[in-house]
Amino acid sequence: MSTDLEKTKILGIITFLILAIQLSHSEQVITVQGHYAETNYNLAGKPSMIPVGVGSVADGGEENMAGFLNVSFVATLGKNTWRICATNQANEWETLTYDGTNTYLLTSFKGRVDPRPNTNFWAPKSGAISFGTVNAGNRYSAPGTSYVEMFFPWIVYGLPPRDVSSGMPLPWGNYDVSLRDYGWRWNVTPSADERFIEAFKVVRDTSLDLVYKDEFLRPTFRYPGTMQEFDMAQRTLEWRKASPNGNVEAVYTVNEWYKTNNLAVPASVEFEGYIIYAGSTNTFRWNDTVLKLDQISIDEDTIKVPALVGATYVRDFRYTRRSESRIFPFAAYTQSGAWKSGNDPELLAQRDDYLKHGPKYGDYGLPSDLLKLGQENRLVLAWALLALVQVVAIAMITIFILTKTKNKQTKQ
Repeated sequence: MSTDLEKTKILGIITFLILAIQLSHSEQVITVQGHYAETNYNLAGKPSMIPVGVGSVADGGEENMAGFLNVSFVATLGKNTWRICATNQANEWETLTYDGTNTYLLTSFKGRVDPRPNTNFWAPKSGAISFGTVNAGNRYSAPGTSYVEMFFPWIVYGLPPRDVSSGMPLPWGNYDVSLRDYGWRWNVTPSADERFIEAFKVVRDTSLDLVYKDEFLRPTFRYPGTMQEFDMAQRTLEWRKASPNGNVEAVYTVNEWYKTNNLAVPASVEFEGYIIYAGSTNTFRWNDTVLKLDQISIDEDTIKVPALVGATYVRDFRYTRRSESRIFPFAAYTQSGAWKSGNDPELLAQRDDYLKHGPKYGDYGLPSDLLKLGQENRLVLAWALLALVQVVAIAMITIFILTKTKNKQTKQ
């Protein structure tokens, strides 16, 4: 009898431990389902005939013509993790996941185009069916083009006010290759619990501009690898410089909240984008995006980074490094299954090789002597200044002695 009782107790303890382990790997999450619609406008204030959600029209889709984009999404929100899945009417999809440490983007590779192709960096191997990026922290960077304008649901559900710096680059642009997306100030109003952004206005702030050479060395900007890319980056800088101080870039407002049990979640949101047309001084509204929440639930779930199903070309920006003369923009690889870690030996070797043999700052665009004063340059400058001081001192002493000698001879 006692033996059976002991077995029952042991079985109960084991069952409890198994349940405890399972619960420790899951958490209470908020699951939000909804949709958003984007309309782009031309200079006349009418819906533009330029397609949005780049890639769908080229692949035969027509839902984005006349400047319209319709997207369905599901956002799963944990305490310090989240996942957003979005699909447009052409079934083009993107998944953005924050695991508490890094942000992972995964999307179809079909029609994917880098806005600044570069032979000095790695191109995807043939056969890649998916495309992925990894960024350290809670940071979204548009991968050239977005089928679903992922920046919008990320701002709504994945970007807490504490993560918004006053000079944050514009996430609806391509700030890794465009200098227009810097030099803007975010004026943010947080929600009551400070979990979400209630409203913001982004305005031009010329005090955030840098000197010419430092614009090209911004930490999140990919330094040009060819003269053509340098010229393009310079044009985006000139475009930004044409925007006067205080000019409004974007306005964001949560018009309605879903509230229950001390929980408030954005339920109706609007984003308006404004721009100065190149070569003009007139500002016009180019974008109007409206999001609506359709359904919300509270569940037990575990937010995990999705596996790489099929051959996936990945750009890992955790490996970005700068030396005195070179910038390594990202590590790249193609594989299926698990994502590589932030200290993968092969990717570290890839980075180290580039920092030794890749193009230098001065190879394209700005002369290297304008871009930096490295340790060696600073040492040379220090010695040159010391020599100059010595020359000046000797000259002054010589003049003093000669003057004194001449005065003595005059008195005699």
